[in-house]
Amino acid sequence: MKMSRDNGDKIKGRLSKKIRLIIGFSLLTAALTLIGVSVWSIVSANIAIDESLREAEQMVAEFGGQGEENPPVIIDGTDGTASPLAPESATPTASAQPEQSQNISSAKPASSLIGILVFESLGGRKVPVRQGAAPQELNHGAGHNERTSSPGVPGNCLVYGHRDTVFRGFGKLQLGDTIRFETPSGTYVYKITSMSVVDPGDPIIFHVYEKAVLTLVTCYPFDYIGHAPQRYVVVATIVS
Repeated sequence: MKMSRDNGDKIKGRLSKKIRLIIGFSLLTAALTLIGVSVWSIVSANIAIDESLREAEQMVAEFGGQGEENPPVIIDGTDGTASPLAPESATPTASAQPEQSQNISSAKPASSLIGILVFESLGGRKVPVRQGAAPQELNHGAGHNERTSSPGVPGNCLVYGHRDTVFRGFGKLQLGDTIRFETPSGTYVYKITSMSVVDPGDPIIFHVYEKAVLTLVTCYPFDYIGHAPQRYVVVATIVS
């Protein structure tokens, strides 16, 4: 009887070990699959971004200087004053239809590209910027919130980007660094005046400015796996 119980315990032990091995193998396979999908997503995005950058460089070179000398401030269509940038109206949605940039020449061919951000302090990195901040735009570059001011126009020019593609290495930016925004209507130079970590929807993201200000937003922490809970915000004021 004792021998029978011992045999039963051994069988249970072997089965338990096999189950643990199967579970461990399944978890490892799932983790490797997830990593593979994430890596492929980043690689695919970088390929699309490179294509957008080539298109943006061609656009800027071909139509540079053909834009309006004094681009108009975005107005609300009622009293001619600058539209307020309340969080409710400024937050982009996937269903929002991108509007044509206010300071890009009408001669420009149909495209959602509006320009190129150049970060000299990040090795001269160039980032194509598209009109709109839906996933389809953010997978091909940075995305300009079409409900905010255009580059070089008084007000808040709000641009979003993913932390693992166009805005990778953002933590290396420093106060005083310059950012160029090259567009068909000209090149605008901004100087970084603040950097902060905030919650999504923080007022600093949608703040109303009298001068032309560029606000760049990405997810934070930079190395967070999944949807990061905070936002890293870089604010830069125009200098030329």
